[in-house]
Amino acid sequence: TTIFEALRTDHDVQRTIADRLLETEGADGNRKELFDKLVQQLESHAGVEERYFYNPLVEHDVTQDHARHSIAEHKELDDFVEQLQGYDMSSSQWLVTARELVDRLKHHLKEEEVEIFPVAGKLLSDEEKESLAAAYAEDMQRRLQATEALKADAERAAAKAEKRSKKAKPGAAPPASPPATSDGGSSPKAEAKPADGRLAAAVAKATEADAAHADSLRASLSAAKAL
Repeated sequence: TTIFEALRTDHDVQRTIADRLLETEGADGNRKELFDKLVQQLESHAGVEERYFYNPLVEHDVTQDHARHSIAEHKELDDFVEQLQGYDMSSSQWLVTARELVDRLKHHLKEEEVEIFPVAGKLLSDEEKESLAAAYAEDMQRRLQATEALKADAERAAAKAEKRSKKAKPGAAPPASPPATSDGGSSPKAEAKPADGRLAAAVAKATEADAAHADSLRASLSAAKAL
């Protein structure tokens, strides 16, 4: 498997989800589920693609402009997502903006496959194409799994909170404070269980790394453009 095949596979996943999203009506659960999946794919894919595809291309003069343009389009897609997250899913404005997002996404994916892949294919060695594909696939899977785990934790916490709310009776006294220890702190048994720190750390680490790589790419491209 080459980096181009790995990227095309995820591109097809994004196209499929995007098309299904536009077929939904109103603020039904299916629309929200598909939108969340698309956002998850876009965010993970952009970060990993910039690291394992565009970062190597920055080293070559012939692909620097392509890299700069595609990174800018990633930011444009992020802006559309932020707009949609602020709209009511049942509104006409949401659907109009969703169509704009899908149009820009398909344009971006086609441009990469038709214009950038052929040029990059001549620059990267066969060994690089395969090693980048393996690193891309591993990082992509890790991010998606971490995001799914965090989402599941949040849903379980929300379900428990709703269950406690339904059980609570109007006018009932608030729950007693946890017993204090000899040093004035609360009992260890009464402390709430912390969230899965490893998953949160994994996502935070990936986000920080993406930001660092993006800054490095922009700095390199700006320096090259100034020459």
